[in-house]
Amino acid sequence: MFDKSANKQLAKGLKEKKRRPSWLARYNRKRLIEKLRRELEKNKVLHAWAHQDFLSAVEKKPSTIIIYAEFPKESEEGIAHRVDGEMDKQFSKFKVNIIDVNSLLPTIKESIFKELAQIF
Repeated sequence: MFDKSANKQLAKGLKEKKRRPSWLARYNRKRLIEKLRRELEKNKVLHAWAHQDFLSAVEKKPSTIIIYAEFPKESEEGIAHRVDGEMDKQFSKFKVNIIDVNSLLPTIKESIFKELAQIF
């Protein structure tokens, strides 16, 4: 059939190749994340997470940015909705969704946090 070296070549060709984003995409995403971070800190968010593919710029041109945020315990009930509206005004090119981590069920929270990376 195939000798050992040819078999290695075939196996290598069948593996899924990870695409690394260009330096420009990574730089622009880093600037966008920094702007998001500043806005979240203005709104007194304790911790924030986003999907790893968004942060590493693997996801090209996202139209919707989902941020999972943890707010202080003494904050009012609809703060995530208010912050969501303010973020949409600041970032007109993107739709920013803020989800309060404390409102998630523990099983959903556990499965989602496997794909997330912390912004701050």
